[in-house]
Amino acid sequence: MAFFGRGKDDRKSPMIRLQRSDYQGPGELRRLINDVLSQKGLRARDVSWSLCSPRGELRMMGLKVLKSQSHDYAKLLLNELQGKSNAEMRNLMLSAAEFDSDVVTNVAQTLMAESNSQLREKGFFLVRQASRDKTQALLGGMLKGTDPEAQVVAIDLLKDDPEGLRRVGLGTVELQRMCENEDERVRKAGFDLLNAMTQRTRHQDLLLLKGITDDSYQIQSLCARTIGGLLVNDDEEIESGLISLLADGRNAVRTAVVETLSHCPEPRRVIRRYLNFIKDLPGWVRERALDSLKSFGDRLLDPIVELMGDSNREIKLLALGIGGTFEDERCVAPIIGMLSDEDWWTRITAAETLGR
Repeated sequence: MAFFGRGKDDRKSPMIRLQRSDYQGPGELRRLINDVLSQKGLRARDVSWSLCSPRGELRMMGLKVLKSQSHDYAKLLLNELQGKSNAEMRNLMLSAAEFDSDVVTNVAQTLMAESNSQLREKGFFLVRQASRDKTQALLGGMLKGTDPEAQVVAIDLLKDDPEGLRRVGLGTVELQRMCENEDERVRKAGFDLLNAMTQRTRHQDLLLLKGITDDSYQIQSLCARTIGGLLVNDDEEIESGLISLLADGRNAVRTAVVETLSHCPEPRRVIRRYLNFIKDLPGWVRERALDSLKSFGDRLLDPIVELMGDSNREIKLLALGIGGTFEDERCVAPIIGMLSDEDWWTRITAAETLGR
């Protein structure tokens, strides 16, 4: 480090006083900074320490000196990282974010390519701190690259910026690839983005529907919440797609499906479609799906009572099997009505149900 004023007065030079925090209050701080900026012949190494300072005023002082000169700024910043504490490195990245897009990109890419996790984190930190106009192209490369952590950071920064996503060229194909990535972090980021979109295509809605079958509970829950919002708007295609997932062998998936369906504003229609779908499933799968209907709670009773009079015999029998478990007098009349049904099996089943 070069010091000004050799000898016994070194410690009183403005630069050293700033470096040692030897000043009283903001007024004296500004005066010392102005004294430094008025000096001639300052070199990069004289002020590089200030780029790591926790004080924004000192970082700005160093930046002002450096930007008045011609340097390989990226190299200078990367060299300055050596031997610094974690806090100092983060402050240095705040300084780096004030340079142009070429410097920001060079420093960030170099650090993100490091095997050292602390240095990689500083690269991602720089991307987060730099203004969007400096990182637009960089974010596009991160999104379309093969580094899962970089993809997650890029999505997090762009998920609330539809115009930014359009500029980096993230289309349906790239988004689907993220949602199908083997790395859970990337899939989660992809579904986070889908969830944040205020306008989605039908294909993107169907991607969310598929997300309910993901092995990750976080992704399942996220997609179920979003799909539930579509059901509130009476989306029958999504409703049918959900019902088709009832055949999934995983209990967590079936539970998520039924809980999502339970928010539909037309429970009778949903439950009829539900019964129509499961009537063709193998017996044990059908029984499992019927048991899942309990998630509808009190909203199940009225539709089941009505469906016990359905024109489809199989749906009627399934509704009878469910209604027969209710201890509610409203179920009695339709069951009695089935005793005179033209189908002998329906009559027998109704009689057995009443006998229980």
